Amino acid sequence: MRKFVFLFAVLFIPTSAGLSLLDCSKEKVISNIDPSYTIGGFVKDSISGMPIDSAWININNSSPPYSTYTDSMGYYETSVFLGGLITVFGGKEGYYIKDTVIDIKANLDSINFRLSHK
Repeated sequence: MRKFVFLFAVLFIPTSAGLSLLDCSKEKVISNIDPSYTIGGFVKDSISGMPIDSAWININNSSPPYSTYTDSMGYYETSVFLGGLITVFGGKEGYYIKDTVIDIKANLDSINFRLSHK
């Protein structure tokens, strides 16, 4: 009589975007991670050109919406998911809000804002 041994193992690894399948025999990871893109830039005073710290940046038309603040040099950076048009708003108390619409698929160096005093 013949004896057969059948060994079958599949290892699932949780990721931030769901589950990934690890094919142990090929040591290859197959993942469904969503692509993202980092955007950043500076927020400065429109008259003096000085950086504005703690200015807020809101990104709409993305899922989920993103918000961040500038650092002491007026710089901000955040990640968004790729695809389509998004609206980026910049502002701070005492300044008028500025916005710009960008196509996130395009290659961007930076998205800068110059805010005017109220």
